[in-house]
Amino acid sequence: MSFNNKFRFNRPNSLDYDHESSSVVSNVTTSTSNSASSNIHPLELIVQSIIGPSIESYSKKLNNLQESQMVLTSRIKLLQIRIANIDKDLDLIDLNQLNNLDNEINFKIKMLKEKLVGIFNLLKVIENRVNKISNNIILDQQERLKEQVGSTKQK
Repeated sequence: MSFNNKFRFNRPNSLDYDHESSSVVSNVTTSTSNSASSNIHPLELIVQSIIGPSIESYSKKLNNLQESQMVLTSRIKLLQIRIANIDKDLDLIDLNQLNNLDNEINFKIKMLKEKLVGIFNLLKVIENRVNKISNNIILDQQERLKEQVGSTKQK
């Protein structure tokens, strides 16, 4: 809907703008007949004819601006919803993955701990055997020395 139709302005048919005197010169008969037929004051017609097109263009620009603002607002809301959904999905994935990772790490730590305990116990057994073997070797050497000392004394 145009500005003129919205506010019911009727432009006079013959208005000329005089650039030298910066005033509007109108045909008296036309403006008188228009003002009589539409009950609009001639000065109002003159102002409307000068300002009307720019007001109408501003009105159209404001309407376009409002429409584009509504479109942008709706797009921003959609983007916010998408971002919120992505954040929720990432939070769920992160929590699930972290829980799974924690469970895996705890399981691996437990298994490694059990292996280390087993290895430690095995090392104790091996150390005891090595000590026994070394003690037996030392005892054997001592007995041989005693035998050698005893055999040298007998000779």
